[in-house]
Amino acid sequence: TDVEAAHQRALAAEALVKVGYLRRLVGRAKTNAAVDWAARAVRVGEPVVIFAEHQAVIERLSNSLKQQRLRHVIIDGSTPKRKRQSLVDQFQMGHVPVFLGSKAACTGITLTRARHLLFCEYFWTSAELDQGEDRIRRIGQRFPTKMWYLHATGTIDDRIARIIERKRRL
Repeated sequence: TDVEAAHQRALAAEALVKVGYLRRLVGRAKTNAAVDWAARAVRVGEPVVIFAEHQAVIERLSNSLKQQRLRHVIIDGSTPKRKRQSLVDQFQMGHVPVFLGSKAACTGITLTRARHLLFCEYFWTSAELDQGEDRIRRIGQRFPTKMWYLHATGTIDDRIARIIERKRRL
């Protein structure tokens, strides 16, 4: 019946909201580890790229980077198109050692100054992760690259990693 169908849709929507909430919680919990990783890399002269999905996670990463006095640029969905290339250039020319981005920064930009990229949060599909990886694996990259995935065992990260792996096999 229509009532049963509406009930099922409501339950599915509720489950999706809960998953999103758990993902944000776990992402926020991983920010200190991500910033510690970035600080260690920058101290030894390695510029780094960090990707996260949720705005709350990006804001927390940025605040923690500021506390560590790590200069960085951010490209997310709110960054005006006309400003994006300037931010990329700041990173590529060595004016800032950390590039922080959301999925909005995962296509169409070159970040070959870095050879290390950290995903603080998983994106939903392997294709989205591959797009992010391709920002540092581009023509002009002169060094081997290393991708890092910050994974919180025993959390929603386990389930998302399994989903991504299943999609990757397809």
